[in-house]
Amino acid sequence: MNTKKILSFTLALFLVFASVFAVSAETPPYSESFENEDEMLSALSNYAEQYPDYEGFSFNSEISKGYHLEYRQMLSVDIDVKSSVAVHFSFAESHYGQGVDYTFTSFDYENSYPGVIRAFVYYGYNSDEVLARLDNAKAKEGVSTFDEGTVDEKPYVICKSFEDCDPPLIDYYLALNEYLIHIISFDPDVENLLSKVKVEYTDVYIPVKIRDSAEWFEKTIEKGYVMGDVNSDGVLNIRDATAVQKYVAKFGKVDKLMADFNGDLKINVKDATDIQKKLAGLKYTCRRELYPVLSTYISTDDEHFIESVSYSVGPFPSGELSLITDYGDGDVRQYNTVLNSVEEFEAFFGITLDRFDEEYFKDQSLVYLYRWYGSSSEILKPDSLYFIDGVLNIHCIYNTPGDDGGWQAAIANYNVFFEVDKADIDGLKGIVVTEYNGTRG
Repeated sequence: MNTKKILSFTLALFLVFASVFAVSAETPPYSESFENEDEMLSALSNYAEQYPDYEGFSFNSEISKGYHLEYRQMLSVDIDVKSSVAVHFSFAESHYGQGVDYTFTSFDYENSYPGVIRAFVYYGYNSDEVLARLDNAKAKEGVSTFDEGTVDEKPYVICKSFEDCDPPLIDYYLALNEYLIHIISFDPDVENLLSKVKVEYTDVYIPVKIRDSAEWFEKTIEKGYVMGDVNSDGVLNIRDATAVQKYVAKFGKVDKLMADFNGDLKINVKDATDIQKKLAGLKYTCRRELYPVLSTYISTDDEHFIESVSYSVGPFPSGELSLITDYGDGDVRQYNTVLNSVEEFEAFFGITLDRFDEEYFKDQSLVYLYRWYGSSSEILKPDSLYFIDGVLNIHCIYNTPGDDGGWQAAIANYNVFFEVDKADIDGLKGIVVTEYNGTRG
């Protein structure tokens, strides 16, 4: 093993140990129990403020491909059965601390089994998954009978466990849009329990890990995407810069995805300044995804292949096309965008190159992907492009490891480019990036 491989191997081991230590040291002290709902709401509000992986900074590769993070409004559940009293509250993070998975409330009433009724609200589903959970509930082990129907046009399933359970157990599942409410009752004498359940939206919004869906992607691209549109009025103007300044002064709220205009994973006065520079026609920085991006989304069979010139620079920086080489802390791990002019190219990279001049951008666009891997086993290569209904589908291949079976680079960063005709992506609204493991079949 030569010196370079030894050093790469050593660095890779160091990264593994460092990441393990960081996770154990920085895991927030949540998933606690509370005596009343106000205490839990306060803790969830603090959690939302301190949460490190807000969806607005969607570059963090710790979020699994095919998922995104968003804020959802927390639900409060009350059950009016035999003078029931809520006695216990808690919430739990999903795996790897990627947002809140569910909130929990336990109810007691006199002369009853402790925690006789228990209510879970699950937040991490899209609408298709909620309905699938209802179907799965009917078929799970231990269900002797079930009933199903709708309450206020919301579907429900009631599952009864085997008669010999002690105490008897009945599961109530209620689909509430993209929320799933699961109520467990140990009291078989309660009739029409779902009619006694009261659900209210609270003022607290919590970060939730959500699986991407076709519906979510369609809504995302229909919403439109104007970088720096902090107040979400559909245009970029001085009011957006003012909104950023107010937020920095801790006065008001912003759309964090849009407010981090220069893409440094911070929201500060620099973002307001860069917005003002763009409005004034001056040079500015805007290193951000300029289109909604989705990973591993299954596109339709009608997608159209686009002729393109593609190439990849990595894993070691070399040459003029290694435009992004290092972000220091590795927080920025991916970018996906399309550049249509010299001005956009310079705003994004901070430099210009002779090969991408005004003549080049007259008829062509540059599709650009950046990838950062804290791994020795990622080799990324561009593959192909497809376009349909305003959605650009980008296919890439990654392999592990090199032809000689040895270590490549402990930290690998790739600059991937596709040169395309502007006419082929006219009306671009969103991007789908799919990375295949090995050769596409």
